[in-house]
Amino acid sequence: LVTLEDVIEELVGEIEDETDVTEIDIVRISRNEIIAEGDTELREINHIFNTALPLLEHRSLNGYLMEELGRVPQPQETVIRQGLMIEVLDASETQVLRARITRRSPMTEPAEAAGRGEDREPGPPVGPADRTEAPGTDGRGEAGD
Repeated sequence: LVTLEDVIEELVGEIEDETDVTEIDIVRISRNEIIAEGDTELREINHIFNTALPLLEHRSLNGYLMEELGRVPQPQETVIRQGLMIEVLDASETQVLRARITRRSPMTEPAEAAGRGEDREPGPPVGPADRTEAPGTDGRGEAGD
């Protein structure tokens, strides 16, 4: 059975009406934490957290994580970028299905804790986007020639 709506959607694209079920891509847990589906657009995440995760080759959270790691992340794997901790909750062999995204407070950032000489447990690895090199160093903390 082909309906008039089916024909129109083939011509002009998806039409939402009162009978369509809208999937929820993002569930807000708190002001600083959400659960997002892998196909959630990065612009939505950037809007929620007022961040600027890059929209280059990818538009979705799944694409972003795969590009950052060079592979499909596994559940419980964590990526930290621009003050956001992204923990993969569910993944298939080919994509991230769901992730928890938490805004980290400045008090929990590794550089801040190290600067105060506090003892802290080793955290997840910090990626290149979160590292800053001191002026006049060659990236290994050594002065260049």
